[in-house]
Amino acid sequence: VFYITGTVTSYFEPVVTGFNEIYFDFSNALAIDSIVYNGSNLAYTQPVGDVLQVTLPSTLPQTVLDSITIFYQGAPVANTGFGSFIQSSHNNDSIIWTLSEPYGSLEWWPCKHDLNDKIDSIDVIVTTPLKNKVGSQGLLVNETTIGSNKIFHWKHRYPIPAYLISVAITNYAAYTDVAPLSTGNLNVLNYVFPEDSATIVPQSIGIIPMLQLYDTMLGPYPFANEKYGHAQFGWSGGMEHQTMSSMGNFSFNLMAHELAHQWVGNKVTCGSWKEIWLNEGFATYMSGMAHKYLSPFYWTSWKEVRRDDVISQPDGSVFNPDTVDVSRIFDGRLSYSKGAYLVHMLSWKLGEQVLFQGIRNYLNDANHAYSYAMTSHLKTHLETVSGQNLTEFFNDWYYGEGHPSYQVTWGQVGSIGTFTINQTQSHPSVSFYEMPVPIYVKGQGQDTTYVFNHQFNGEVFNVTVPFTIDSVFFDPELWILSANPTILSVNDVKTFSGDMLMYPNPSKKTLYVHFSEKEIVESINVFNSIGQNVTPAISEISINLFQINIAEFPKGNYVVEIRIENEVIRKKFTKI
Repeated sequence: VFYITGTVTSYFEPVVTGFNEIYFDFSNALAIDSIVYNGSNLAYTQPVGDVLQVTLPSTLPQTVLDSITIFYQGAPVANTGFGSFIQSSHNNDSIIWTLSEPYGSLEWWPCKHDLNDKIDSIDVIVTTPLKNKVGSQGLLVNETTIGSNKIFHWKHRYPIPAYLISVAITNYAAYTDVAPLSTGNLNVLNYVFPEDSATIVPQSIGIIPMLQLYDTMLGPYPFANEKYGHAQFGWSGGMEHQTMSSMGNFSFNLMAHELAHQWVGNKVTCGSWKEIWLNEGFATYMSGMAHKYLSPFYWTSWKEVRRDDVISQPDGSVFNPDTVDVSRIFDGRLSYSKGAYLVHMLSWKLGEQVLFQGIRNYLNDANHAYSYAMTSHLKTHLETVSGQNLTEFFNDWYYGEGHPSYQVTWGQVGSIGTFTINQTQSHPSVSFYEMPVPIYVKGQGQDTTYVFNHQFNGEVFNVTVPFTIDSVFFDPELWILSANPTILSVNDVKTFSGDMLMYPNPSKKTLYVHFSEKEIVESINVFNSIGQNVTPAISEISINLFQINIAEFPKGNYVVEIRIENEVIRKKFTKI
């Protein structure tokens, strides 16, 4: 039977005068049996939505610890968000698991859901049949057998937001690994389905070097007095429940991602779902760091997969403007992949050592450690440690949408190499992405990389090259989030000597290309912001006048490429 009976005692201190009522987030689908304060039942109402208003018998004094107990029962609303409270099965055995992010906690217990005030400590006490184990936060301090049942008592003594509290209950097989860390040995407790244990045991041991890596890069494990662990559950992905991540599988990438959250997301939690990248973008990037340092063969492909995910569409910001739509909060392309690439570009711009010093300072800031933070707080720490002003960077890459595509033209006269760099933008929210651009050149058995601080379109850079260049490559190590760069030698570029007009620009439905003199046009092609050929119907409606139908194009920036004999003309236009 899908049903829960619960008792929640909340301890609190009034911080304002006139404190005579208290509010909880709590689902109307569950029934309240009673609410008790100092042995007496209290009156309550549920005025709007899933809000519980409790009237206290008198005005309580400030800064005096007090408590209230809520007795409740009912069938939690199933499948809200990513699950909230789920009863299902594995291998014909029953399992109950929770996943409350972002708004699901209220579906199974009365809580405070706002991202502004963490619970300073919790005790989770669950009664279950003898064959089962209960996974939760902190340390298992007691197991008590009563008849055919067992009571599990978990105690967690670190601050925690409501959405990171969990239970996972089934007939788990349990085992513990030990990770030697800077603060001493840490127990890693694993609760896994018995039918999967033979497969998972050799996989899960991979968490040890990840813990050691993050312990070095991000600082000491944040919950060293307790544990880290995994509880297998019936969802395909993972969830970073504090000190015991819920795991749908034990892949390298998922273990690395959920572990990273113990620092970025759990120790310091985003102060708004608008800023979810502080959790997800950083955890995704740290999975990349695990590949780079523990499984380097996959580091390049990790970058390629994240880049290709982001540039598959021309729009979207890392900043999340919509905290109602759960799919937008956890948009894999934007909050995860683009957020991770933003961190990767900061590593390029600041240097990895400086970046991680700034991150450690941010995680250890007394105002934010075991509390909440915003992007502005991270930005301040990165600026302080690097000495760089990052306002333009965050305006472009965090608040701005889309990404650039680069066009590089190069030539060489004697020992002087000349590089002209242009860029187009996939979305009009950003007029130009200022970035240091790496150009790798080869020739005569030699090679070198030049880094150009690209600040405007058509910027020309002259450098001394001690060899004859035969090939040029744009950003071969994939530092910059960009789509389909083009590299042309000046010998490959012809300048059109006649007059050509392209209008109207911007345009909604139709674009016209007009030549002042009769030309032999070999081809006209249209490319989108990621370099895909999207050429629509084109017609020559009179001599030297071509009509391009763009009515069905999505809004954004495009390039028209026209070939006239040995000449190539490229012009940018915007569809509105």
